Amino acid sequence: MINGYYARLKLVILRTNKRYIMNTAEENSQLNDFRKKFWDAFHRPNLQSDEFKTIWENSETINNWLAGPLFSIYEQGNFDYVLEDDNRFANINTSKDFEAWALEITEQYRSNILSFLPEKEIHKSDQAILLFQTDTKIELIRLAVFIEQQHLKKVNNRT
Repeated sequence: MINGYYARLKLVILRTNKRYIMNTAEENSQLNDFRKKFWDAFHRPNLQSDEFKTIWENSETINNWLAGPLFSIYEQGNFDYVLEDDNRFANINTSKDFEAWALEITEQYRSNILSFLPEKEIHKSDQAILLFQTDTKIELIRLAVFIEQQHLKKVNNRT
């Protein structure tokens, strides 16, 4: 009977900070949506032009800064370590701080992509791929903030 109860409520148990936190079906839906979109934003794109391969490589540092916290959401359903690590993330104390920081560096990423004005079709195609990845990163950032806020509500209600 207990197994049927959990199946009907579609609860998922996530291990976080050695505590078990229950995610509601809505939160689980957001996390599943996040996981489906993650690789669209961070896989190495199959770019055809040398110009956009160079732009992508030069933007890899930004990609790496974003990928860590977002991958933490992907794997654990939270980015607690970002809020706790004052060395790497000195000015990020809340999920809203994270959102502002992440959106700012994503706009830097977008600026790098838009710095090259494509004339050839191959360049237009490559730029479109990178801009799609950028838009997906922004979607992930917003989803990550929602997921982290829900996670923190659960943690705070349990302590």
